[in-house]
Amino acid sequence: MKRIILSLVLLFFAINSAALAAPAIAEFPLGMTKQEAVSKGLIMKDEQGGILVTTFGEKDWPTALTFENDKLVSLILKGSDEEFVAAANEGLLRLDWMVIHSATENNQVFDAFKLIFEGKSFDDVVLEYENFYNVNITQSQNLTKYTSTYISERTLVAFLKLRDQKPVEAYPDSTLCRVSAAGNDITLMFTTFAYMGKMN
Repeated sequence: MKRIILSLVLLFFAINSAALAAPAIAEFPLGMTKQEAVSKGLIMKDEQGGILVTTFGEKDWPTALTFENDKLVSLILKGSDEEFVAAANEGLLRLDWMVIHSATENNQVFDAFKLIFEGKSFDDVVLEYENFYNVNITQSQNLTKYTSTYISERTLVAFLKLRDQKPVEAYPDSTLCRVSAAGNDITLMFTTFAYMGKMN
């Protein structure tokens, strides 16, 4: 009987732990309606005035959702220490997304499209970015701010097949992640090219 009671107690805690776990950002597909988010229990805390938390890179992030015309158009995750910076890198690595543009506050710029159109291979572009990141971000003593834009490899391949049309015009609903960092403060914004264009 004691074993049965103990098993029930452990099951109770397991169920409640799962219920309290922060949802992963994969549960927030861009384009979902607010009602869909409510039905999944994803924005109840937000409606009650609390802080919505989502999981990305095995780290729980304070998160804000933006709806436009009843469609989810962006998720903004914010963190403020080295663990969040590491989690952001880990999460983007797991998504297998690539940096297409990065800029530092001292005007150093990485542009993947420019390099590819110059004839660089994917491997060359990856090496170029690693060098850019190491020299201008990791090893820089004075840098405090930088931004980077990530897209999936599949999206990048689709973009590169275009000739006369701009990628943003051809695939306005393609998803991107804009990473903005200042010291150990980091913000991730998951949105579409179309919505990002409205903000710029």
